[in-house]
Amino acid sequence: GNLVQDVDLTLRAGEVVGVGGLYGSGRSELLRLLGGNQKVTGGEIEVLGGKVPSSPTAAVSRGVVYVPEERRRMIFPSIDVMGNMTLTILHRLSSRGLLRSRKLEREPFAKGAKITRLVGEPDMPIRTLSGGNQQKACLARALLAEPRLLLLDEPTLGVDVHARAEIHRVLLELAGSGMTLVVASADPEELVLLCPRVVMLVEGRLTQEIHAPFSTDDVVSASYDRGVLAGV
Repeated sequence: GNLVQDVDLTLRAGEVVGVGGLYGSGRSELLRLLGGNQKVTGGEIEVLGGKVPSSPTAAVSRGVVYVPEERRRMIFPSIDVMGNMTLTILHRLSSRGLLRSRKLEREPFAKGAKITRLVGEPDMPIRTLSGGNQQKACLARALLAEPRLLLLDEPTLGVDVHARAEIHRVLLELAGSGMTLVVASADPEELVLLCPRVVMLVEGRLTQEIHAPFSTDDVVSASYDRGVLAGV
């Protein structure tokens, strides 16, 4: 990418891998590169042995789904909760670009709401939901695309403690079902709670790989360590 370079990373099915580092370290850029939301200037991305072209649509078709950090970039305030949630699967519910029936959205809405424990009615404007439930709706939208690899940038940023705990529980359940997750977070505690393995970026380079058990202090310390980890 622009900042990220020389990152060689292997992910395994059912694994939750954290990406740590200070602001400006390249955490978000790495996820954008993996998710096809930023042009790859060098190197390759493969999922199950197949190369993933650098575009969001191509990435989704290969089972790679990216959920960005800023919730306001993910929601359409004027659309209801169900409409926001089913955006990634409209092609399945439409004919010649037109939604065949709103009733067709209700089953995937119910599925997404159940998985993420979203509280809210399908016809409510999404802007009326709490921040935590808006985040769950965005997560549900990503899950309806049936990803093999889910890329999450700051998945609990700006939500309350209860919603944070619920989202963490959902993510661990997804990993338990075999989905692979990459979680970029500036919160060392979040990385400790979610990730048995954390790769640390400093100025766009992978410098360390931390394996559980580790503490928040370990994550903070590694955020400043410039020693590049050879062979990773």
